[in-house]
Amino acid sequence: MQGCILFFTHRCLIGFEAVTTGKKDAQMEECTMKPGMMRAVIKPGEGPGVQLARVPTPTIGTTDVLIKVKAASICGSDIPIYDWDDPWTRATVQPGQIIGHEFCGEVIERGEQVDIVSVGDLVAVEGHLNCGACTQCRNGEGNVCPNVKLLGFERPGAFAEYIAVPARNVIPLSRLPLSVAAILDPFGCAVHSVTKVPLVNNTILITGCGPIGLMTITLAKILGTRRIFATEVSQYRLDLATKIGADLALNPHSDDVETIVKKETAIDSGVDVLFEMSGNPEAIKLGFKVLRPGGQAILLGLPKEPVLFDFANELVSKSITVHGIIGRNIYKTWVQVQKFLDPACSTKSINLMPIITHHFLIDDFEKAMDLVRSRRCGKVILYMEEESMLQNSI
Repeated sequence: MQGCILFFTHRCLIGFEAVTTGKKDAQMEECTMKPGMMRAVIKPGEGPGVQLARVPTPTIGTTDVLIKVKAASICGSDIPIYDWDDPWTRATVQPGQIIGHEFCGEVIERGEQVDIVSVGDLVAVEGHLNCGACTQCRNGEGNVCPNVKLLGFERPGAFAEYIAVPARNVIPLSRLPLSVAAILDPFGCAVHSVTKVPLVNNTILITGCGPIGLMTITLAKILGTRRIFATEVSQYRLDLATKIGADLALNPHSDDVETIVKKETAIDSGVDVLFEMSGNPEAIKLGFKVLRPGGQAILLGLPKEPVLFDFANELVSKSITVHGIIGRNIYKTWVQVQKFLDPACSTKSINLMPIITHHFLIDDFEKAMDLVRSRRCGKVILYMEEESMLQNSI
């Protein structure tokens, strides 16, 4: 640290640290406030509920960066932390844990060994903190590292004013709206999914039109998919799926999905590819029923309990190829994510804005989580301060 500057505002005396970036001109970066305490959403203990609390601002090591969180988004996996109704969550999340893992922010401090990002950079973060030394990591499969630690579950998360992370997990971004930059983690899951199989001139079924399902529809549309079927029980999300490109959006509670899809795909005896994004046992079974013999299944949704499934008739006898998706391919998927969003890289760049439907300040996180739980929304964004919410850009 090169020093501390005190700056008077009309309200209070604030301490600022001045940080240099190590650039050739050695010019001083803009001073950045780093208070001793910060606001964060934590899991206070066992049982339902989370709360907004004041906790110590994190410190960093020589290979870390400190990020001022600008915007974060609520993942479906954040809801079980609140509800406390999922066995894996109960076994993993400890009292006092800061939750949240989908976010973007501004680098305000970096360790002395860090040179891949500069103070002031807008960044996203790969939330799987893998060890880098195991067989999986050495094979480029860091997302399934047996020693992985997950932001917001096992490491302090992003529903906070500041977060400290290893610099190697930081993804520098070009100029993007904060709301878009905050959802690149789930968008990466969708990109990882669609890049597992060929989609050109194929028919697909997406079961579950939550944000990742909706992102998958958007991607499939520009990747040359012949026809997109989608299922969802929320009418709000069915309407959104149709708006962003699904050819036929069906509600399994009111529509005979199996009959309709099989009739529409009779020439192929079913869809070519299943994208299972819901984790709902009935949706999983339905998806495999309408998947054609020789088809491929992409499974991303996580059931809360083991699923009873007809392996003999729906998997083995149909010679189905199954791909399990967890997170992103570290770091190949992040490169693909940025190419999909950059008009300079493709004439078919992605617009994620229609999927982002609601915006809240962190103080209203309870209302935001209730909305996500209701499924009457697309992606819901939380902002740490009103300025970021109004500006929605850096």
